[in-house]
Amino acid sequence: MSKELSRGFARILTNYSRLMITLVLGIVVVPLAINWLGDEAFGIISLLGANIGLAAIFRQIVQMSLVRELGYAYHTDDESFRKSYAAICLISLVCALLTIVTFGIVYALVPAFKIPPELVNPARWFVFGQGISTTMLVLLSPMLNMYLVKERFVGYSAWLVGVRSSNLISVIILGYVFAIDNVALGLTIHGLTWAAIAVTCMITASWIIIFKDRRLMFTIKGADKEARKQVFSTFGWNSGVQVAMNLHEQLPPLLLNLFFGSLANASWGIGFRFVAYIRMVTTGVQFGSDAVSARLSSGTDTEQSRLQLQRLISVQTKLTAMVALPAAVGIFVYARPIFELWVGNQIKDYQGVMPHAVMFARILSLAILARAISDTWLIVLYGAGFVHRYAKLVIIGGIVAPVGSLILLFTLPKDIGIYAPPMMFTLVFVTFHLIGIPIVTGRCLHVSTLSLFAGLWRPFTAVALAIAPALGWLVYKDQFVAMGFMQPITKQTAQLLDPTAIVTSIVIMGIVYAFTSATIILDSNDRKRISNGLAPIASKVFKRKDENT
Repeated sequence: MSKELSRGFARILTNYSRLMITLVLGIVVVPLAINWLGDEAFGIISLLGANIGLAAIFRQIVQMSLVRELGYAYHTDDESFRKSYAAICLISLVCALLTIVTFGIVYALVPAFKIPPELVNPARWFVFGQGISTTMLVLLSPMLNMYLVKERFVGYSAWLVGVRSSNLISVIILGYVFAIDNVALGLTIHGLTWAAIAVTCMITASWIIIFKDRRLMFTIKGADKEARKQVFSTFGWNSGVQVAMNLHEQLPPLLLNLFFGSLANASWGIGFRFVAYIRMVTTGVQFGSDAVSARLSSGTDTEQSRLQLQRLISVQTKLTAMVALPAAVGIFVYARPIFELWVGNQIKDYQGVMPHAVMFARILSLAILARAISDTWLIVLYGAGFVHRYAKLVIIGGIVAPVGSLILLFTLPKDIGIYAPPMMFTLVFVTFHLIGIPIVTGRCLHVSTLSLFAGLWRPFTAVALAIAPALGWLVYKDQFVAMGFMQPITKQTAQLLDPTAIVTSIVIMGIVYAFTSATIILDSNDRKRISNGLAPIASKVFKRKDENT
C-alpha cells in the first residue's frame, strides 16, 4: 500500500510542478499578447481557438481514448501489446487525415466570421499553423501517451511544458524582440512560429521514448481484426464523450462572435482562460488516474480490485474538492481586482471587454467546480473500462448546452443574452455532471451515490469558514462596490479598489483555510497516508544528495 501511495504522491507532485509552470506561462502570455496585437486581434485568436478546438476534435479523441487501451495492453503480454499498439497507430493515422480535413473546413470558413477584412488572411495563416501542430500531435499520440502508460510523469510533463510554452516564446520573440508592429503580419507569423516550436517539442519527445523502447516505433503492421475491434470499442464511446466536451467549450465563443462580435470573444478569452488556468490546478490530483485505474483493473475483476478503485476515487474526490472549492470561491469573489491587475491596463475598449470578462468568470466558476469534481469520477471510470456507462449522459449534455444557449440568445434581452452561453455551460455541468455522473459511478463501482459526496462536506465546511472573515474584511473596507457586486463594473469604480484591503482579505482566507484544511479536511488516517506516501520520495531525494556529495 505504501508503494501505491508513493506512486500517487510522486504523480501528483510532478503534475503540480508542470501545472504551476503552465499556469504562469498562461497568465503571462495574455497581457503580453493583448498589448502587442490589441483587443480585436486577441479576440480573433480566442475565436479561432474555439474553432480550432472543434477542428482539433480528433486530437482530443485520440489523446483521451488511447491511455486505457495502451495501459491495458501494456500490462498484459508483449504480443497483445504489439497488436493493440499497431491498431492504435492505425487509428491515429486515420484521425490525422480527418484533422487535416476539418482544419481545411475552418480555413475556408474564416471569412464568414465577424473579423475585420484586413485580418482575414492572417487569421487563415494562423489556422494553417495550428492545423500543422494539431495534426502532428494526433499522429504522434501513441508515442506521447506511452509516457502516461509507463507512469513516466516527469517526461510527460517536460514535453507538455515545452508545447505549452511555445505560445509565450513566439509572442516574446515576435512582439518584443523583433517588435513587429503590424498586427496583420504579427498574427500571421505568430501562428506559424507557435506551431513550429510546438511540433519540435513533440517530435523530440517521441524520439526519446522510441529510443528507450523500439516497440514504440509508429507502425500499422500487425493490427489484426480482434485488436482493432477492442480498441475501436473504447475509441467509439470516448469519441462521443470528447465531441460532447468540445461542444461545451468551443461553441460558446462561436455563438458570442455571431451575436456580439470580436470584443465579446475578447471578454470570453479573458474570463474563460483564467477559469481554465485555475482548473489546471484542480487537475493536479487527477493526472494519471486513468493509467493507474487501467493498471488496477487490468487483471481479473476481483473484490480487491474493486476496493482499490473505490479507495482511489474516494481519495481523489476529497483531494480534488480540497483544491477546487477554494479556487472556485476565489474566482467568484476576486475576479475583478485580479483582472484589473492582469489585463486592465492593456485593454483598449475597457467598457466593451472588462465587465463581461468578470461576469463570465464568475458564472463559469461554478461550472469549473462541478467539472473538476465530476472529472475525478470520469477519469477513474474511463481507466477501468466503464466509458460506455457514462458516455450517453455526457453526449446528451453536450447537445443540450448549445441548443439551450441558442434559445436563450434569441429570447433574452441583448444586455443579458450575452451571458446565455456561460449560463447554459454551467447549468449543464451542474445537472448532468454533478448529479447524473455520481449515479452512474455508484452503479459501476458498487457504492452508494451519497458515499461519493462524502469527501465533499469537509472541504466545503473549511472553505465556508475561510471565506467568511475574508468577506467580512472586504465589507468593513467598503470594497464590494469597487469589486462589482453592488454596481456595474466601470473604469471609474476601478479607482476605488484598495489593493491593501484586497490582498489582506486573500491572506485571511489563505491562513484560515490552511488551518481548517489541516484540522477539518485531513483526519488522522489522511495525515498518516500522506506521511507514508511522502517518506519513500524523501528518502530517494536525500539518497541522491548523499551520493552527489
